[in-house]
Amino acid sequence: MNIYVGNFTFQMAENDLRQMFETFGRVETVKIIKNRFSGRLKGFGFVEMPKNAQADKAVKALNGDMIEKRPIKVIPTDSGAPKKKTVLEKEDTEPYTRTIRELTNPILFLSFKGLSYYLSREL
Repeated sequence: MNIYVGNFTFQMAENDLRQMFETFGRVETVKIIKNRFSGRLKGFGFVEMPKNAQADKAVKALNGDMIEKRPIKVIPTDSGAPKKKTVLEKEDTEPYTRTIRELTNPILFLSFKGLSYYLSREL
């Protein structure tokens, strides 16, 4: 489960955040968001825990806790369940062979990891 953690101090380190959540179970990843240009922390980040039950306990226990005189906000960003496939993530069981010229009203073109997707009003 991916968990949002916000309103912590700008001195918080990823290791400190990891230790807070490891008391509830295994932590896969910790990511504190920084300003792209200055490198300064933005005061929020994300923690990923593989087991939903442990993550739920952490969310309930840590949400609203005071860390250095600031109440932190801890909210799950997803349930950890497999995500539903959208139209853009359609499985390649039958190849999509239409070209952009065949679409009457193309409104969006996306390219991701070498795969190209076209959206039109026809879909």
